[in-house]
Amino acid sequence: MAALRKPAFGDLLFWLYSLFMAGFFLFPEAPDHYKLYYIAVLLPVLLYGWKQPQLWRSNSLFWLLLAYVAYMSASALWSLPGDWSGVGRVAWYGLQVMVFIVATGLLQNDNTVRFDTLLRALVCLAAITAAASVVVWYASHAFPASRLEPLNRMSHSILAGCVYGFFALLALHFFQLATGHVGRILFAVAATVLVATVLLTQSRTAIVPLLIAMLLLAGSRGRLLIASLAGVLALFLLLEPALWERLVRGMPYRPAIWMTVLQQTLERPLFGAGYLVPTEVQVGERSFLHAHSAFLATLRDGGAVGLGLLLGMLAMAARCAVRRDRSGGHWFYSALLVYAILCAVPDLDRLLTRPKEPWLFFWLPLALLAARRCGDRGAYSN
Repeated sequence: MAALRKPAFGDLLFWLYSLFMAGFFLFPEAPDHYKLYYIAVLLPVLLYGWKQPQLWRSNSLFWLLLAYVAYMSASALWSLPGDWSGVGRVAWYGLQVMVFIVATGLLQNDNTVRFDTLLRALVCLAAITAAASVVVWYASHAFPASRLEPLNRMSHSILAGCVYGFFALLALHFFQLATGHVGRILFAVAATVLVATVLLTQSRTAIVPLLIAMLLLAGSRGRLLIASLAGVLALFLLLEPALWERLVRGMPYRPAIWMTVLQQTLERPLFGAGYLVPTEVQVGERSFLHAHSAFLATLRDGGAVGLGLLLGMLAMAARCAVRRDRSGGHWFYSALLVYAILCAVPDLDRLLTRPKEPWLFFWLPLALLAARRCGDRGAYSN
């Protein structure tokens, strides 16, 4: 292993990274998937990834990402003084996120065509898993009134909906790029299956951002596909009026949760309460598990400094996305970033975690943008 040269390292990391990414859809339980990440991605990058620093020189977005992750990890120090195990745990989560960003950047720069092929394969795998989830779930539950819980480790309806929405955007993008009938049909079917799956999860957090991002991404071909997908949505609502009621239920709780979290942040507005404070939110007699907003959670934990770093990071990502999309003639990166932000506004909590669903729909778009300096053309600009 000591004699492993760059080409061999790149090839090995690609296949290990591919296995890890496919594991989001294939692993039945999360713990085994975490272990795969530690062995297959984190360890190789820590051993050899640092030897390729050219990726990060003059890369403002990468350094902003690092600053956000480092600061939020450090906030554990003033959260619960003396809880060194908690501090170590948060630092471990931050390291995992940064290694994922580095691995994605290394692989995209090493061979953009191969990385593009991986994303296409993941779209197909996501569509197959989504279709299987629909069949298995509704074989024993009312269709379409019951809320879909997808197969395998991504069984949380809201988070799974966000992941499948992200891959629906990729499917739409690859549909736009396809030059042959087979490719166009393949990704049109994949996009339709994935959008229908998002709808069946009944997750407003995923549905609204997906519709907005699809409109941003749509080109001449995309508008026709979006029209057909809108027809699928309308058909579902006509066949099952109760589905609309389920989609809009629970909306009054979000503002109450947010107001409570905002009141908590006033106690330590500059640096926040730190990453180890409990996330539960009490609203009247009801208790909610978290802040239902990654932005408010960042403000709670990291204060104005943490939120400023998050907003600065996203602003730089937006600048990179617009520059790259203008050079490429489409709005692919911008659509992915808008989707990531809109999913994080009304849901999520802490963004530094072990390999979980937000890695795919929040951190992956940022990693793709950070893989090249803002002025460079990306892998999908042809």
